Amino acid sequence: YNNNQNVAQFESALSSGEITALGDICHKMKPMYEQLGREEITESLFSIELFVKMGKLDRAKEEAQILLPKLQGIQEQLNLKA
Repeated sequence: YNNNQNVAQFESALSSGEITALGDICHKMKPMYEQLGREEITESLFSIELFVKMGKLDRAKEEAQILLPKLQGIQEQLNLKA
């Protein structure tokens, strides 16, 4: 799988309000950001996943809205290197 797809899925789930699906997407994205050594991103992904599991969908959505621009920024950097 690639990061562009994941970020697109993340953005799509967030904008359509599919917060439960966001939890799954975050889970899938964690290993790649761990490999990149982006601890703050990994922690945010984990938080969103946890909020979804706890049923705190509003908090998950808030976190996701804060995280999205960061994911997009990293995605742009990765695409420039590719």
